[in-house]
Amino acid sequence: MVMADNEQRDRAESRASMRDVHSPALSTTRGVAPSSDTVPDPPRPEEGTAAPHSHADESTNAAADKGLRERFDDLRDDELARLSILRPDTQLEQGAVYLDLDDLDRGPFKAIGGEKTRPGQHVLAKRESDYLLWNRLAGQSASPEIDRPETDSGDSG
Repeated sequence: MVMADNEQRDRAESRASMRDVHSPALSTTRGVAPSSDTVPDPPRPEEGTAAPHSHADESTNAAADKGLRERFDDLRDDELARLSILRPDTQLEQGAVYLDLDDLDRGPFKAIGGEKTRPGQHVLAKRESDYLLWNRLAGQSASPEIDRPETDSGDSG
């Protein structure tokens, strides 16, 4: 009988020690350090932020515009093809940087809310432009200005 009691005790101790062993295949991720094979989840956008707006469906190819081809004759056809001109009445994204090809002296500008392109205006969105071409057209050191609507100053003499 003593032998049977010893066997039962040994089995109970064996089961107890097995519960303390962590098997990667059986354990949960809680409390287990990630292995080098673990791929982290992609970061989630912060609440209240949206993905950047794309003007891809609201633009046309500059190479198709004869006036731009003549005005920018120093650009090759493939370079003009990489310039996407926003169509008239396209809503500009507030805070995004744009360049008006009809007024290069103005330089890059940041749009304010409610601003749209006008008919006949040739505007590029920086986010969707080839950066080398953008720098050639806008100037490498040109920093964007905030585009403010013209208002009457209200001065009465």
